[in-house]
Amino acid sequence: MKNIYYLVTAFIFAVIFIIQIIFMGNANDLLAYTVLFVSVIGFLNEIIRFIIPKGKSKLY
Repeated sequence: MKNIYYLVTAFIFAVIFIIQIIFMGNANDLLAYTVLFVSVIGFLNEIIRFIIPKGKSKLY
């Protein structure tokens, strides 16, 4: 049941990524790319935490 939270947070990161893509346009500022980078890393992190259980990985 706890793994559902990982999917929910991964979905939230994906929504942030999509909103940032829509509103960024052709911005060249560092903040926009930082938000994109953080949302991608967060999404991948939560997917990995969902796939690999807590006891099986050396990362967590």
